[in-house]
Amino acid sequence: MAIYLISFGISCFFIKISETFKKNKKICFLLVIIGLLIPCLLAGMRNYKVGTDVNEYVKPMFNSALNSNGYNDYLSKHWYGYRNKVRSVDEFEIGFRFLIYFVAKITANLQVLLFIIQLIIVLPIYYGLKKFKSLDNKVWFGMLVFYFMFYNITLNAIRQFMVVSIMFWASSSLINDKNNRGKLRFFISLIISVFIHTSALLAILLYLIYLFINRENKNTKVIRLSQYVIPLNKVLTYAIIILGTIIIMNSSVLVKLLNVLNLESYSNYIEGEVTFVKSSLLKILPILILLILVGKDFVKRYKNAYFLILMFAIDCLLTQFGSVSTYAGRIGYMFAVFNVAFFTKLANSNKNRSTSILINVALVVYMLFYWYYNFAVIGRGATVPYIFYKK
Repeated sequence: MAIYLISFGISCFFIKISETFKKNKKICFLLVIIGLLIPCLLAGMRNYKVGTDVNEYVKPMFNSALNSNGYNDYLSKHWYGYRNKVRSVDEFEIGFRFLIYFVAKITANLQVLLFIIQLIIVLPIYYGLKKFKSLDNKVWFGMLVFYFMFYNITLNAIRQFMVVSIMFWASSSLINDKNNRGKLRFFISLIISVFIHTSALLAILLYLIYLFINRENKNTKVIRLSQYVIPLNKVLTYAIIILGTIIIMNSSVLVKLLNVLNLESYSNYIEGEVTFVKSSLLKILPILILLILVGKDFVKRYKNAYFLILMFAIDCLLTQFGSVSTYAGRIGYMFAVFNVAFFTKLANSNKNRSTSILINVALVVYMLFYWYYNFAVIGRGATVPYIFYKK
């Protein structure tokens, strides 16, 4: 277990140090690379028992590629997965299966594949955080949020988090780039991501929410109720949260929406009675308390505050589908990943230095407890204890 925490700490240390060498781009780049390689090496050196998806489909697909006489032969390979379900190479998206085939034929080393997959996940998270200019000199904290909240998930939900990370970078470009390059990057990334995992189509909802709530012209519009003046984007945020709550209570609506997006595999997970997941209070309550304490400063200081609040709210709502199926909770990853920016901005909303430091420490303690409870106590994703690979 300690290997995770040590790796997280060292990685963030190098990223933090790199932020002090911005004038020397070569040293800054070198320190960032060292910092980002650490979690990738940790993923690459792990035993196949760390993360259930490795033995479920990554290793069988890799072995199928090694033992194939060509790409078409590779596509015809099959094996028995969880509960003796027959799995085949051609059931997986073309981009992911080609990545495995290419790495297998070039390196014949599964550890290299696991390293490359993690690199595809970690790089977009880092550079997506860099897109938020208001996080200048605090990207290291955003990466710490990623490590505590999501790193262990990436060792298990491999394909899905590859597209979640890519679309986080693309969405960060969409939100923060003032020209049309953000839109272009978003849709190119979406097309690429669909070929890795079809859950990337959920990013269409991200785009629609961005158009609805985060456009700059909405920040200047207000609704007047007697003596009260309420920002329009605040009203829209609450409206979407209320609408989302209604949809969650009537899951058949979401099932139909997922079917429209060609995500029937997810709609099967959420067909049933949705009840409140008590363990989700561990995620919700501390952040709600923090919002009560510094929420006003947060929305005043950051122009995309309501968008990030909404991403957190949608994540919390979708988490409730975990009461129907353990896999259903994965639907929210596309929205939950924005917590890396949300938590970082929230922690640094107060201008008083001593108060800000106290909030930062409190948030780190909370995330450490969250990580320990979810991955060490509950054993989510079967990633703790960490086991090194042995031949």
